[in-house]
Amino acid sequence: MIIWTKETAARLLRQSAAIALKHFDSPRLDYKKDSTVVTQADREIENALAETLDKPEEGSWLLGEETLDSRSEGYIQDALGGTAWIVDPIDGTVSYAHHFPMWAISIGLARGGDIQEGAVYLPMEGELLVSEGAEVYHAKAQPASNAPADLELFSPRPAEVNEKTPIAIAQRSLRESGYSGGNVLHATASAVFSLVHVMLGHYLAYKADLKLWDLAGGIALLAKLGFAARFADGGVFSTRITNENYELDPAAGLSRWRAKGGPVFAGSEEAARYVSSCFQTR
Repeated sequence: MIIWTKETAARLLRQSAAIALKHFDSPRLDYKKDSTVVTQADREIENALAETLDKPEEGSWLLGEETLDSRSEGYIQDALGGTAWIVDPIDGTVSYAHHFPMWAISIGLARGGDIQEGAVYLPMEGELLVSEGAEVYHAKAQPASNAPADLELFSPRPAEVNEKTPIAIAQRSLRESGYSGGNVLHATASAVFSLVHVMLGHYLAYKADLKLWDLAGGIALLAKLGFAARFADGGVFSTRITNENYELDPAAGLSRWRAKGGPVFAGSEEAARYVSSCFQTR
């Protein structure tokens, strides 16, 4: 079974990015049953990752955005109880499909239903963040299949709480929530892009509406960095894949795997409280 290391995760991200960039100038589009766009690159990346990571006979399962609907309940429950690689081959597919740079690739590793390791990559900016054990590492890395990334320990630099730093917000959250603060809102259509820029201190926080695969690569990084992950009511949004955090019931249909409660991710508890106070459900 493939073992998580920071080098392995970085290599998988960069190999995936090379596939994405191969199709970037002329992506072939399709639409899923929930009317969201999917590209040839999404599927090609997930298939490539599956060749390496989807090894149930070795105790390794893959939960990916583009293939999860085709998995049996038995496979899903085995994955959640064992070692599961949770992948989003292209987060921000709409941006990718229309040649905008706000897209990313995400890989998380869950053991026994707890997301313990994460790796995220913004290919157009070269920003790569990956965990190993208690540490988070950062590199400015161009997509490549073989050249190692120059990974260095990452020192978090969360933004100060003020009305000058932008807040990232999900599309659905923007449409459904009121906002009373003075900060500029950015709706990038990529959870991973937003979370990376929260960790880099470019966004004050991210007001989210996402599914498990959008978050899996980032939430372990946030936890290791000591960043805040909070529900709107102030409760802790943890790294556990539980019914408290996600809609896990198969009967939920298209809402299955969605994070509950419109969580906020920020560099500090103060920032999370401030941002939550600025949003009021209509």
